[in-house]
Amino acid sequence: MTLNDYWLRLNARQRTDFVGRCSTTSSYIDQIRGGHRQPSGKLAQALHVQSGYTITLHSLRPDLYPDPDYSMNPLDRRRGGCTTTSAI
Repeated sequence: MTLNDYWLRLNARQRTDFVGRCSTTSSYIDQIRGGHRQPSGKLAQALHVQSGYTITLHSLRPDLYPDPDYSMNPLDRRRGGCTTTSAI
């Protein structure tokens, strides 16, 4: 889930509590949500943990955290995902 999706599910009190637990401000969250800022690696981790691991690290900082659903092996990507083979 993205930060924006998570944020929109919270009421005003939950948002205040969330930013406090993440040691940031609502204004800074709005800048991240608007694409004007990127969270630091430390803040990305805090947002991820304090959301109950709902906000994905990749959605916050794809440059630091690769997509976990994306295989690095080009042969696996061509086949549509990781496959296992059994010995005959």
